[in-house]
Amino acid sequence: MSYHSEETLLGAATLSAKVFVFGIDTMEPRLLSEWMSDGTLPTFASLRESATWGDVINPPRRFSGASWPNFYTGFGPGRHGQYARVMFDERNYQLGGYRPDHDNVPAFWLRESWSEKQIAVINMPYAPLHEGLSGLQLVDWGVHDNHDRAIQAWPNAMLHEVLSRFGGDPVGNCEIADRSFLEFGEFRDRLIRRVRAKSEMICHYLESRQWDLFISVLDETHCVGHQTWHIFDPTHPFYDREVANTLGNPIKDVYVAIDDALASVMKFIGDNGTLVVISSHGMGPAPAGEQVFDNILRRIEGVAAIRGMGAITAVSRVLRATPDWAQKLLKPAREGFSARVTEKFLEGDRAERHYFAIPTGDLNSGVRINLAGRESQGRVHPGEHHDAVASHLIEELHQLRDGGTGKPLVARVVPSEEIDFTGYAGSTPDFIVEWAEKSPKWIESPTVGRIEPVYIRGRTGDHRMDGIFFCCGPATDPGELETPVHLEDFAPTIARMMSLPIGETDGTPIDAIL
Repeated sequence: MSYHSEETLLGAATLSAKVFVFGIDTMEPRLLSEWMSDGTLPTFASLRESATWGDVINPPRRFSGASWPNFYTGFGPGRHGQYARVMFDERNYQLGGYRPDHDNVPAFWLRESWSEKQIAVINMPYAPLHEGLSGLQLVDWGVHDNHDRAIQAWPNAMLHEVLSRFGGDPVGNCEIADRSFLEFGEFRDRLIRRVRAKSEMICHYLESRQWDLFISVLDETHCVGHQTWHIFDPTHPFYDREVANTLGNPIKDVYVAIDDALASVMKFIGDNGTLVVISSHGMGPAPAGEQVFDNILRRIEGVAAIRGMGAITAVSRVLRATPDWAQKLLKPAREGFSARVTEKFLEGDRAERHYFAIPTGDLNSGVRINLAGRESQGRVHPGEHHDAVASHLIEELHQLRDGGTGKPLVARVVPSEEIDFTGYAGSTPDFIVEWAEKSPKWIESPTVGRIEPVYIRGRTGDHRMDGIFFCCGPATDPGELETPVHLEDFAPTIARMMSLPIGETDGTPIDAIL
C-alpha cells in the first residue's frame, strides 16, 4: 500500500490499533513502582489497576544490547547475533563500535505470513530498516543508540514528513561527559521536549489508518538514567544536595513526560484493541569499578601507567579551565580527540599486558586474557601459565573493597564458558566481573592501594537486567503474574493475538494475556 500523504489524512476519523506496543527503553521498575504508588505517574498507576502485569527478565548473557533484538526477533542472541555495542579485535587489539546492518534472523513482523498486515514500527532500538514493509517504519529519529547512523524511513516520503512536521532531534548525543550544572537542566528539558515530539508523532501516525500492529519505543528514560543518576541518589559520590534542590529530579521529570505520552496515545486503542506496555530492562547506579576497571587490572598486574597519557590529561585540564562558553564550543572536538588518542595508546598497551578490560556496558565488566596463539601478540601461554594468571587475578578481584564501608565490591567472577555466547561475532571476554551495587567514593585493596575518584566522567547510572510489562485487552484480567516472562515471549504472544503463525522462536506465548 502506498504511503498516505498529509492531504489524505485531513478529516480522517480517529482509528484504533488492534495491537499497540508502547515500548520504553530502560525504565527502572523500582522507580516506576514507587512513583505509581505515590501518585507521580497516574497513567501507569491506572494501567496497573486494570492490566495483567509482571516482571520481564533478560537471559543471563550480561549484555543489554541483546534486549530489544530478543523482543523483535523472538530469539536470543545465539540466533540473532546482537550482544554488545563494542567489539574487540584480537588481531590489532582495537575496541570498536559494533552495530550490524542486518539481523541473523528477521523481525517477527517480517515473517512471510504477515506481509499483508498493516504494521507501523517507530524507533525500535537496533532494528534495521526494511523497505517494502506493508505500513511504515522510522529508524533512529532521536534515539539513544544510533551509532552515527542517519535517520531512515519507509516509505521514503515519510522521512520528509517527519522532518518537516516534527523537526530534528532536539537532544543530539546523550553521551556527553562533564556536563555543567546548567547543562544538566537543559539536557532534562530537551529530553522532555523530545518525548512530547515523539508522542505527537505516534498519535499522528496512529490516526493515519487502521493498523493491525503498531509498535513504538521511547528511550529518553535510557538517556536520563545514564547521565543524571547522581543528581537524585544521595548515596552516589557525585551527589550534591544543593544541585538536587535546585534541579529537582531529572529522572522523575522524564518519567512524568512518558506518563503523559502514554495517556495521549492510549485513546487510539479501541474497545477490542490490546495494549502492551513494556520496559525492556532497568537502570541503577553505575557499577562500582567499571570506569576505573582497567586501572585496577593494571595495578593487580603491576603495570605502569600508559606512557603519554599524562599529556592528554594535562591538555584536558587546561581546556576545562577555559570559560563556560569556550568549553561548550570546544566540547565535541575535545571529547572526540581525547577518545581517539586514548584508544590509540590503549591498543599498544593491551598488547604488552597479561590481561585488560573489555567494556560490556552493563552492571559488570569484562576481562580478556592476552593469550598466546589467540591474540596476535599473546603473552600468557595456555595451560599452567594461564591457570596461574587467571587464579591470581580472580583472587585479587575478590580483595577489592569499598573504602568507606570495607564491604566487598565484586559479587562474582564468571568464566566465559558459563555464558552462552553462541552467535556472537566478536571476541568475547574470558571473565565477566559482576559488581555489587555500591557507590564507593574510593576503591582499595592491599595490592591496588587506593583508587579515587571511582567515577571519572559520563555515566553515573547503568543497566539493570530486569524489566516490567503491562497488558490490557479483551482477554486480560487485572493482576500481577507470579512468574516472570522473557523478552523472547512477546513475539509468539503478539502472533497469537493477531491469529497469525510465527514458526520457530525461542519464546513461549504468554497464556495469561491471551
